[in-house]
Amino acid sequence: QVKRGDTILTVNKIDKDWRSTNQFDKPQSPDDVFVVVNITLNNQGKTDLSLTGFWDFKLQDSQGVQRSEAIAAGMGLNKLSGQSVTSLSPGGKITGDLLFAVPKDNVNQLSLLYKPLISFGSSAKIDLQ
Repeated sequence: QVKRGDTILTVNKIDKDWRSTNQFDKPQSPDDVFVVVNITLNNQGKTDLSLTGFWDFKLQDSQGVQRSEAIAAGMGLNKLSGQSVTSLSPGGKITGDLLFAVPKDNVNQLSLLYKPLISFGSSAKIDLQ
């Protein structure tokens, strides 16, 4: 859990080899696996927290490569970026899944990067083990 400004970001769960029930939901490269990071965002401020979902988060692998969220149907996931959420009211809280495609050889040292695009809050790096 990290706090940046008035935002608390909590990593609830990590699945480093998620498999969809949809046969067409596969990483583009056969050398990649899907990594799902379930998070909760909590706005403890007095103003709305702007969210851009897809653009606010990146996953950095053991080689220092930063990846944006993967595009997939995500059947069985509560995709945070798939929701039409644009802001979080004061006291508001949302939980959802972020989906990334990462080379299977690089999943041992992952970091979640939170870089709020619209709210201009300070960025955070959370090492995932």
